[in-house]
Amino acid sequence: MTPIELMAPAGTKDAFIGAINAGADSVYLSGKQYGARAFADNFDLSEIKDLVQYAHLRFVKVYVTINTLIYDDEIERLVEYTDQLVKADVDALIVQDLGVLDYLHRRYPRMPLHASTQINAHTAEQVAFLKELGASRVIMARETMVDVIREIKKTIDIEIEVFVHGALCVSYSGNCLFSSFVSERSGNRGECSQSCRLPYALIRDGELISDSAYLLSNKDLMTIERLQDLLAVGVDAIKIEGRMRKADYVIQTVLSYRHALDAIANHQKIDLTPEIDKLKRVFNRETTQGFLFNALPSSLNQSFRPNHLGVLVGMVEAFNRGKASVRLSGALAVGDGIRVIGKEDTGMLVSRILTDQGPVDQAQAGQVIVLDFARPVDTGSQVMLTLDHRLVQSLKMFLDPNYKRIPLEGSATLINGQPLQLTIRDEAGGTINAISDCIVMKAKNAPLSRDSLENQLGKLGNTSYVWSLLKIKTDGESFVPIKCLNELRRQALDQITILRSAPRKEAIIINTPLETAHSPAEAFEMLAKVRTQAQLEACLELGIKTLYVEEGM
Repeated sequence: MTPIELMAPAGTKDAFIGAINAGADSVYLSGKQYGARAFADNFDLSEIKDLVQYAHLRFVKVYVTINTLIYDDEIERLVEYTDQLVKADVDALIVQDLGVLDYLHRRYPRMPLHASTQINAHTAEQVAFLKELGASRVIMARETMVDVIREIKKTIDIEIEVFVHGALCVSYSGNCLFSSFVSERSGNRGECSQSCRLPYALIRDGELISDSAYLLSNKDLMTIERLQDLLAVGVDAIKIEGRMRKADYVIQTVLSYRHALDAIANHQKIDLTPEIDKLKRVFNRETTQGFLFNALPSSLNQSFRPNHLGVLVGMVEAFNRGKASVRLSGALAVGDGIRVIGKEDTGMLVSRILTDQGPVDQAQAGQVIVLDFARPVDTGSQVMLTLDHRLVQSLKMFLDPNYKRIPLEGSATLINGQPLQLTIRDEAGGTINAISDCIVMKAKNAPLSRDSLENQLGKLGNTSYVWSLLKIKTDGESFVPIKCLNELRRQALDQITILRSAPRKEAIIINTPLETAHSPAEAFEMLAKVRTQAQLEACLELGIKTLYVEEGM
């Protein structure tokens, strides 16, 4: 394992289970309120409690987001909710509102509080202030450069978390008001309408500079090739964005980043090309290493399309009477989803692939195939793979709650005249000793053989466990009813489950009075930028004292 925490998003239970099975060290999620992704499925309090137990059994942490701005009339309900989260033993709360951060720190002295990226911390001074306010970890604004993080880690003793993969906002983290202005849905209340993903025309002085395009839509962040640099500057946790995305995206992204981190931990140099290809197959909006690694602002925009582009797998060479000839540059299979990009887009699921040898289930790069289309497609159009059916199917095994079983070492004792016993030790060294009410008897007929004992105690069935080792100590002449063996096994597994799921910290809640300060609004100064003489004269007439004048005016 690497000394850096791999953190995954979960907007659904499938994403939560899949992230843990794929190798996440922690998962962040939201309740039905107070989260910055209000339109994800999210979880009620009962579900959160169950998920915490599932994760803790596997030594995975769960963080719950309170990453919106809170109105005064919501505070009491919020505190009732956070009290329940503390009692449920969640591992940290992710908080945006500074007043809430201060209050929760005083109310829950044992609860780690993470300052959300929505706070827009990108300087050492801000991080120091947040630590003073009670934050144990700061999630840096996505505009923060790695050199700044290096200096913060040198001077401030606090955990630092950074986003490494997923969507990027076009605005400053936590400071975007675009959605609230355009659609009256505030991103700081978890209701962002994704206004930046819509097409716009750019007009200057009445002149059309750019026709309708996705001028504000950013590429996605991808830093899988720069993880060593993040380790070098002392980053404590890396975070995958995507609580609104499908489980297969979460699973594949965790798998790829886990593979890269494990290679670093084992001092191995690996080719990340296959991982990058799979990452693009589950979601591709083109990628950037972002401001984290000094990308130019002009390189961040992806004006062609705001959603999943897919990966290029071929070109249309001809079209005739509902059939297109496609020369493949990548593999394609029946069940895959494609989008043909020409004068107009056409999307479909591939239901049939024809070759010179007849229909096939899949075809490889270099082959010319024929696909059926309900609408005409243009020669020269790109064929993009938007759904890799085989990849998605291969990821479904991670949705099994018991896919990743917990290894146990067991030692059973069957000695005449003694209680039946089973000792279990887990991979972390946790040990329990279960003692049955059944006393072992000398067999009147055939004693229980070692094989019979191993077979009966080895039946872990639909549990979260698997035996990595099971030792049997017997005198070879004794017997107990099978019912006793079954009851002992259940008793031992219950005990190890309780041990592994035990609360990690004491749920201390201090009854702190709620205080709301109402300060008179401070006077503010109006600033303006002018580009024409008429604008300048209007601003001077209004009494605006600070003006920015465009160069060359």
